Amino acid sequence: MARSTLAKATESSDLLLLTMYTQMPPARALEIRTLEVLPPNLTPSSPLLAKRNVVALDQLGGVTFTFQNYKTVKTYGCDTTKLQAS
Repeated sequence: MARSTLAKATESSDLLLLTMYTQMPPARALEIRTLEVLPPNLTPSSPLLAKRNVVALDQLGGVTFTFQNYKTVKTYGCDTTKLQAS
């Protein structure tokens, strides 16, 4: 039996979330809880996003995590991790 488009979309979004959570650098619960999806018209360096944790999706399917709000940010600074779609 063929799966519906909704079932395929749900499975795809579940796999995307699983991939994002397993590829993220080790973090405490704060970074995960406060992670926001970046609006397409902003960049992670935008002043509006200072001291926030964001995930940005690019046109080629890549994902960039930018953490600016975590316990040791004063010591280590902004933490940016890029994942490329394969």
